[in-house]
Amino acid sequence: MKKILLTICMLFAITIPALCQADTIDFWHVYLDNKLIKEFSLITDNPSIEIKQSDINKNSILTIKYFRDTYRHKCKEYLIVRNSENEQIFKIRRSNSRQNLKLKRLIKISSKGKGSYFIINLRTIPDLETPLFTLTLIK
Repeated sequence: MKKILLTICMLFAITIPALCQADTIDFWHVYLDNKLIKEFSLITDNPSIEIKQSDINKNSILTIKYFRDTYRHKCKEYLIVRNSENEQIFKIRRSNSRQNLKLKRLIKISSKGKGSYFIINLRTIPDLETPLFTLTLIK
């Protein structure tokens, strides 16, 4: 009887942790020219960034560092940029946890009347996009 009870306890000790998964929260940091400007997570309400166009030079780069505390086995991930009409402007394949956006490219798109702000998303599955933040370029 003791052996059966011990076997059942060991079976539960081995299988229960494998079935349970800790709550995880992805988070990301946004840098303007290597200076941290915002930190967000999946629980951030209305994540947004406003940048004055006068603070942007021709080489200004917005860097997004995305972190998760669980491993994803070689998922193809894309950074998706949409305009305020929700049209996809471009997508960039992520090769690591860091992604760069040239802000002059966004200013050029904005000046053509293609939207007053941009929605930055992360796509991990073909039709699933995680909204990261809204970017507004102020004149």
